[in-house]
Amino acid sequence: MKFKVIELFAGIGSQSKSLKNIGIDYEIVATSDWDIFANISYTSVHYYNKLISKLNQWDKEFKSIGERERERERERVENVLSKFTLSRDGKYPIKNFNNFNLRTLYALEQSLKISNNFSDIKNIKGKELPEHNIITYSFPCQDLSLQGSQKGLNEGKASSMLWEVERILRELKEENRLPKYLLMENVKSLFSNKYQEGFNKWVKTLEEFGYTNHKFVLNAKYFDIPQNRERAFMFSELHQNKFQIPSNNKITNKTIGDILEKDYVSWQQTKGEVIDWNPIKNKNGLAKTKIEGYTTFQSETAVFSKESIAPTITATGALNRIKVIEKEGTLRMLTSKEQWQLMGFEKSDWEKVNSLNIVPESNLKKQAGNSIVVSVLEAIFKEIK
Repeated sequence: MKFKVIELFAGIGSQSKSLKNIGIDYEIVATSDWDIFANISYTSVHYYNKLISKLNQWDKEFKSIGERERERERERVENVLSKFTLSRDGKYPIKNFNNFNLRTLYALEQSLKISNNFSDIKNIKGKELPEHNIITYSFPCQDLSLQGSQKGLNEGKASSMLWEVERILRELKEENRLPKYLLMENVKSLFSNKYQEGFNKWVKTLEEFGYTNHKFVLNAKYFDIPQNRERAFMFSELHQNKFQIPSNNKITNKTIGDILEKDYVSWQQTKGEVIDWNPIKNKNGLAKTKIEGYTTFQSETAVFSKESIAPTITATGALNRIKVIEKEGTLRMLTSKEQWQLMGFEKSDWEKVNSLNIVPESNLKKQAGNSIVVSVLEAIFKEIK
């Protein structure tokens, strides 16, 4: 069976990456994500040749046109993009494109077209979606995460986007086009008692549609990635019950040191003292110490050995700025390139995006924290296959 996939809340496309890695016959028929820079990164990773060809041609032609022609081109591009609901920060829609240069806007226009991106999920109508047999949905975790508002699936403005998935499925059901498979991913706390009422409502809804649901938690450190990252998954299959949950095995032997790049900037420690320059690895694979007297925010004082696995990378906050002991007396922060590798992407994936000179370092780090570990998805898709 050929997988015809719709990636909702697509991010940088971990699902597509994993399917390609394990050699499954697949096609991404549509995507949805309203984050401007995530859209450009997605297309750079998965359709680089198409995007760079368009950009190179545009760069060449743009150099030779006059000021009036440039104004008309900007007007044309903005008119195209105005038909989409887009966001710079993943929280609020942008009101205009004044703060973006024209090259970025052109790259975004092409990215949306190449990846068939519907942008904001609220704008998707079931009847508009192409033929497909699997939908993946990694809806926002801001209202579920321990670092977030914890308002849950019903009251939270971001995590309540789950119910947009329900709306789309109901519209597909009316057309007798429900996908054969669904794959959900989110933070582990989704399965906690705090959010049980909302999540049970979701499970019951899927059961009413005819899905059998398999919920489970997988940790990246058991799938050859040196990151202690537990995530909640649920695989749903329509009118059948064949799926086997992938098993957690031995913790990887890989460490942070295996992905460290040579090019980096040492982190300047302004105050405080590192308690232990050679912390011992615990049973969970973490070798952690702290900077005494640095700040009252405990999460910012954490420091990890190169021989450790990494903590869970986050989109924002202290764990988006992971400090590592490069050598005794020297600390550094992980770069976005390293954080992408800790999510299972290859160096070349990051390099494709970086070569465009469009996506800022802060956004590249955010995209890693928002993503799904590729090797974990590989294990899940192998079981589906």
